[in-house]
Amino acid sequence: MKEIKFLQTGDIHLETAFTGQNFSLEMARRRRNEIKEVFSRIIKIAEESKVDLILITGDLFEHKFVTKSVIRFMQRKLLRIPHIKVFITPGDSDPALADSYYRTFCWPKNVHIFLEDHWKYVDLPHLNLRVYGFGWNQWEIKKPLLRELKIESGNCLNLVMLHGDTFGRLGESNSLPISESDLRECKADYVALGHIHQNHRVPSKGKIIANYAGSPEPLGFGEPGEHGVLMGVLSKKGVNLKFLSTAKRTYFENKFRITSEMSIKDICNGIRDSAKKEDRMHHLYRLKLTGEKDEAVNLSNEVFQELLKDDYFYLEVKDYTNPDYDLEAVIRENLHTAPGIFTLKMKEEIDREKGREREVINKALYYGLDTLLGKKVSLR
Repeated sequence: MKEIKFLQTGDIHLETAFTGQNFSLEMARRRRNEIKEVFSRIIKIAEESKVDLILITGDLFEHKFVTKSVIRFMQRKLLRIPHIKVFITPGDSDPALADSYYRTFCWPKNVHIFLEDHWKYVDLPHLNLRVYGFGWNQWEIKKPLLRELKIESGNCLNLVMLHGDTFGRLGESNSLPISESDLRECKADYVALGHIHQNHRVPSKGKIIANYAGSPEPLGFGEPGEHGVLMGVLSKKGVNLKFLSTAKRTYFENKFRITSEMSIKDICNGIRDSAKKEDRMHHLYRLKLTGEKDEAVNLSNEVFQELLKDDYFYLEVKDYTNPDYDLEAVIRENLHTAPGIFTLKMKEEIDREKGREREVINKALYYGLDTLLGKKVSLR
């Protein structure tokens, strides 16, 4: 029996607005163009690797923001690979609504889009393969629809594509919840999943072979680490998968501790020295300032972006520092007034707690002191 070679991707989010980022209009435009570059790279990888199939498991583009020019861009790329069958399952960001380009645009003949909101399959006799898919037709799906799939027994290989959530609980997830038992009972030889932006193999017991490829280009600071596509070889013996990196850039989120004695120049020098120049000029960084600050020093994000604009491709600085209060002096000098009593009680609470709770109470102490001492309260 012929081995089937496939490339799995999804969650590309072409034309995303980056609404959750603090990007300038120019940076957002640049990152959208870079996602297009990554899509082109994926097509090239598939062509050079001579795959039989490309599996795109939803969220190929953003329905609310995509333009016809971007759809035509994809068309040109897909026309380059007429010999490769491309399967697309719409997801929650690109559902096949009535006005979707999935329905209104003439896609190349080698592209099959699962438009129906129920399970359908396509037979590929030359590969002895049956591909099952399900297309989102709405913004939310709460039903665990994988359990409705009935795979007929036979000699062919069965491959399932689905955009859904293996992390959400039934009744809570709006993104088509998928349970381990649903995966186990669907009897597929392989399940290609979309929705989770990190490369992830679904932990399992028994014969469940299901993987998220993740987003080929990270879309924010909540998506650290490597990003890419999965190259797979499927046969009756099973599936072999290889992760291929495709990301143009990486998001880094680090902490940088300062002291109240440090000037803005000292802080900038320390931030600059915290990463290699070649990394700073290529990737995206978010730094969380911790420690104690001199209240005369402006630690706003805008200040650092201006001072370090030639040293980083992208830098975002968040101030999580505390004012340089002498807490013992506050208690001693205000023993019978609100600031002293409040500080004493909060320090006792801090000493009793650990971990995250301790951090929250510590932050509340400084917010409270700012208020009680008549100082400006800045969120950090």
